[in-house]
Amino acid sequence: MLGYGVLGRAGLCGFSARQKYSWGLIVMAVSDITDELKQLADKAPPHDLEAEQATLGAMLIEPGATARAMSIVEEDDFYPEAHRLIFRAMSAVAQRNEPVDLGHIETVGGGDYLTALIGKVPTAAHVTRYANIVAEKSLLRKLIRAGADIQGLAYENPEDVGEVLDRAEQNIFEVAQRRISTDFVSVGPLVTETFEKLDRIFRQPGYLTGVPTGLRELDKRTAGLQNGDLIIIAGRPSMGKTSMAVANLALHAAVQHPSSTRWG
Repeated sequence: MLGYGVLGRAGLCGFSARQKYSWGLIVMAVSDITDELKQLADKAPPHDLEAEQATLGAMLIEPGATARAMSIVEEDDFYPEAHRLIFRAMSAVAQRNEPVDLGHIETVGGGDYLTALIGKVPTAAHVTRYANIVAEKSLLRKLIRAGADIQGLAYENPEDVGEVLDRAEQNIFEVAQRRISTDFVSVGPLVTETFEKLDRIFRQPGYLTGVPTGLRELDKRTAGLQNGDLIIIAGRPSMGKTSMAVANLALHAAVQHPSSTRWG
């Protein structure tokens, strides 16, 4: 046991029964902690090989799936090195608008493995869902690394604790930034929707395209309250901003145009 290894059998002879019992508890506790640390060391970080394979397979099936996947995941989001190499090759080719080149494939498992990737998914329709799973697992791995870095900073016992807090916050912030995703949208539907909206505005009589405020000069400048607008009324304190917003704009819109307003 650990106690005998450190103190030696002769060293324990001078202890009382209670002291020996206490040492036994300490040895058991240290043994449990050691086993737990070994389990953590042997435990693989979060990843989903099936989701990664499905993402790559969908990218191989359909060129459009490559663009959708690239808007969600990056090369470093894949766990095995082989998957990172495959994604890097497909991304480089996709940026040149060429078909995916399957050359130099021996380093990633050969053609059989690429064929197996294609067989993982019958369709590329769900590539977004698979890619999101890959991105989420990557975030968890980055969070684990950030936690380890923060733990290391704390164990250094620095004098400036505020600086350590700032660095810890920065580490977490960098991980959280990945949660902000921007999905690409095809320009075709947007152009059609915009022209339809312009056509409705052109056919609508008068200059109002939104909900009137009851203030004629304001309506002329804004064409009414538009859907999705964030309106900020600025002014010095006690100048009537709240009265204008509630008694004039909101009340007029709710009473005169109840079908165009919604509360809550």
